[in-house]
Amino acid sequence: MKLAVGRRTAWLACLLPAIVVTSACSYEPIPLSAAPGSTIALPLHAEVVLDLQGNPAGYEGEIYRQHGQFDDQRGELVFTLSNGTDAFEMTTRMVTRLQPDPASRAGIENDASGHSVLQFVGISQVMAVLDVPAAATPGLYEIQVTRRRRDPAGGYETLPGEIGYPGQLQVLDVPPEPPTSGEIAGDSSPVARLYPHPKLVFELPTAPLPSAARIELSYPEGITPLTAFEEQHLGRGSIVRWNDDALNRTVTIHLVDPDATVSQLAVAFELPAGPLDAAELPSASDFAVLTESYYDGDGAPLAAAGLTLLGIR
Repeated sequence: MKLAVGRRTAWLACLLPAIVVTSACSYEPIPLSAAPGSTIALPLHAEVVLDLQGNPAGYEGEIYRQHGQFDDQRGELVFTLSNGTDAFEMTTRMVTRLQPDPASRAGIENDASGHSVLQFVGISQVMAVLDVPAAATPGLYEIQVTRRRRDPAGGYETLPGEIGYPGQLQVLDVPPEPPTSGEIAGDSSPVARLYPHPKLVFELPTAPLPSAARIELSYPEGITPLTAFEEQHLGRGSIVRWNDDALNRTVTIHLVDPDATVSQLAVAFELPAGPLDAAELPSASDFAVLTESYYDGDGAPLAAAGLTLLGIR
């Protein structure tokens, strides 16, 4: 990668600290005004409730594509500047998720239980990094967000759920930033590692929450499980271990959580090389619970109801 010059140099190093400091529960671009051709950050809604229909975010973007990573499962978010007369599609550099710092109040509480709103939306927020089109004319723009996914025919399929975005962007009346020919400043490979793989999310029995659990799941042919972890929870007081039996396509997950605060777990997975037809993509119903056991803090078995598969995010 060649190094860009001018105000776009090392854009990611400049943006990420601002994202971390200012993004939580904020729905305004960072910054609020920008030059044509410049790079901005856009905090979106919480991962759990990105739109009113429950559709997931799409995490495909230019940086990920440069490293061979396509999000056939959830697609790509498309951001368009519109002022009622003109419309300009922004370049999606990357989309990822942010979670609280362990030293923050939300991090100290370790999950969403200490805040009534966070109990509904979770602790993970979606964040996009975008290029303002160099051709964008000065003025105030609404930001429209839709989703699409590449298809085997070489085109794009529009996915359901337009995401309402309340923030606006002021495009400044200044000369456009110099183009970077589709490249970014410096080596993008560490940034590409921020791509969130698809994950199956499931909820544990809650009456009461277990202090330990053993769960065995079967998964569909074609996918590769990558890891298992606490979902919408920082996991500092718990331990999750997992094992993949690729021959029988089963994953076994062990949870130890003495404080009994983990209510959801997730299994991240990778799809085969695409592009894939929609019929080839897994859904939550393609996974099955084979066995599940739950225990209280004294190691006694719990007569708990079964876990609930919440979906793929």
